[in-house]
Amino acid sequence: MATKFDRKLNPGLLTDDVLQATPLLQHLLALWAPAGTDSHEGQGLRLAIRDTYVNFYAQGQSLAQVRFPQRGADFTFRVHKKYCGQKNHVHDYVSADVGTSASELEAWREAALSISSKKSEKVFVDELVAANESAIDLEMAFPGAVNDEGAKAAPRADLVLLEPCTGGHRIVFWEAKLSTNPEARAKGEALPEVSRQLEKYRVWFSDERQSEVIAAYRNACKLLVQFHRLAKKEAPLAKTITAVAADDGGLSIDPAVRLVIDDRGLDKDGKPAPLSPTFLANGHEDKLRKAGTTLQVIRPGDSLRLPTLA
Repeated sequence: MATKFDRKLNPGLLTDDVLQATPLLQHLLALWAPAGTDSHEGQGLRLAIRDTYVNFYAQGQSLAQVRFPQRGADFTFRVHKKYCGQKNHVHDYVSADVGTSASELEAWREAALSISSKKSEKVFVDELVAANESAIDLEMAFPGAVNDEGAKAAPRADLVLLEPCTGGHRIVFWEAKLSTNPEARAKGEALPEVSRQLEKYRVWFSDERQSEVIAAYRNACKLLVQFHRLAKKEAPLAKTITAVAADDGGLSIDPAVRLVIDDRGLDKDGKPAPLSPTFLANGHEDKLRKAGTTLQVIRPGDSLRLPTLA
């Protein structure tokens, strides 16, 4: 039986009284940088709603998880072992105390930002969240997918946005790559690996799956509104998010995942230049477009605001 795609929490726990009794959640929300606001190189955290829990990211690094009790249990907090000095722990995440101080959280965040293996593509996604206020999710997993060996896997789309369309709003998905990523390039007439990846995503979106995803993200928008009120953020949420949360108009989905390529770099003198001049010159970009990929390439000086389709 396929795993249901869902985005739900116990909304009755999103109250001032609960927040005051849950210091670590209070500290995490204080650091939350909603979509459309700068994270200041990871000083602010991105929030992503999952099924019964929330993930907080520091410039794309999965820093902490907060699991919401469904009935009669306490909140469960977990921090990635790499950031709390327990690298040899048997599991990736280590339990954290509800009373964890703001200074301890700060130490975790600094450890996450200093990690040498931090991927440039994750930083790119964080920048895209800052430039696109209608972002409602990142690292969105496709549950129950099957890989080429017949094993279950959970491939991930990097970014989920809302865009206006006739009759309401549309949920759209973006995969992000650097122009130097081998998955975005291929020799000769062969299509790059990212094309196969996008096709797998498209196949995953059966009619039943689309209904699940639409319902899940409408609920996620309602929860984002609640989180925003609870955290008392000054910058308003995007009108697209509040409209979907208020059931204002229809909500649909584009099952064709789009591709955004980061081609921003510096030349030998430190001046802005394409990250990989060969991406365009050797036909990699043209090949993706001819394959029907909805593609946005961002070069030095370009806006990071992603385009919407008519």
